[in-house]
Amino acid sequence: MSGTFARAWRGAGLAAWLALASLPTLGTGPLAAQERLAQSSSARIVAFLNEPREPEFGEVFDLEVQVRVAPDVVAFLSDTMTDAASSVSAGPGTWTVTVGAADSLDVRATYPVMAFLPGGVELPFVELWTRPLRPGESATVRPSSELPDADRNAPDVEHAQLYLGGIFVMPPSEMIGDDAMLEPRPPADVLGGERSAWLVAALLLLAVAGGTVAWVVLAGRSARAGSPPPLELSPREEALRELDRIRELGWHTNGRVADFYRATTDVLRYYAERREPSRWRTALTSSELLDRLREHGGTEIEPLDATVWTAECVKFGGRRPDPGTAQADWSLVRDWIETDGPGT
Repeated sequence: MSGTFARAWRGAGLAAWLALASLPTLGTGPLAAQERLAQSSSARIVAFLNEPREPEFGEVFDLEVQVRVAPDVVAFLSDTMTDAASSVSAGPGTWTVTVGAADSLDVRATYPVMAFLPGGVELPFVELWTRPLRPGESATVRPSSELPDADRNAPDVEHAQLYLGGIFVMPPSEMIGDDAMLEPRPPADVLGGERSAWLVAALLLLAVAGGTVAWVVLAGRSARAGSPPPLELSPREEALRELDRIRELGWHTNGRVADFYRATTDVLRYYAERREPSRWRTALTSSELLDRLREHGGTEIEPLDATVWTAECVKFGGRRPDPGTAQADWSLVRDWIETDGPGT
């Protein structure tokens, strides 16, 4: 590791580490540069080692823990470490067991760990349950997943949290390069000497795509301009088409009978307005509408009287005709428009 930044980081990290080491041992997990343990009466931490010695921020590293277990108990070792404030378990651990001094058991466990805070970081801790040997048993170490939850609170089961202390975690390697990496550089022009080939290619592709879209739009407009205009429907044809569309919506059969009547009578209003725009307006009341139709002459409007007033009762009086009645009223409006006067 080299550079002014690395030296400054180590200095700041050392100061933080000394502050952590000066804290008293707490039951919830001490922070210290040396080993501080919450021991069990049947097991203790012998040593621990992390590899690499100074892991980087966000790097998964191996933490090897050596635990010595008394020869007269069955021990249950946690499958994963318990997370600390700034470091977490990165997966289940593995371990081997050998016979130690005075028939004790030496457990060498390796856990993957990740720290997410640079500087002095408290390590996760190991959980251990022990209970006396039962008839026919011999001292052994098992994974904690084999200990039933109901047995964990038994009077003869001891639960311990074995604290390891802390380590020093380096910032990401991208931040610890040569000093030149941290020197400010003058701003470059938009496409300066350090232009990105991918950016240039993307801009060219965007320009080509934009030109293609513009050409397609302009070509479509030219084609439409050279084609004959669509034939305009007569007021009668337009009204009949709209009435057929309203019937196909099926509002009179799916509970929207008020919308069905409103749309049907609106077609009648628009039909009358399109025939003589100077005399009509769509805001006419039902009475005014019927009076204007009488003045207009043409086909007798008596069949429409009942239909228009039924529509008023449906829209404002809460009346709800059955689908057959609504279909019959719609047919009266359509038949009247279809036979009203000469080809309008």
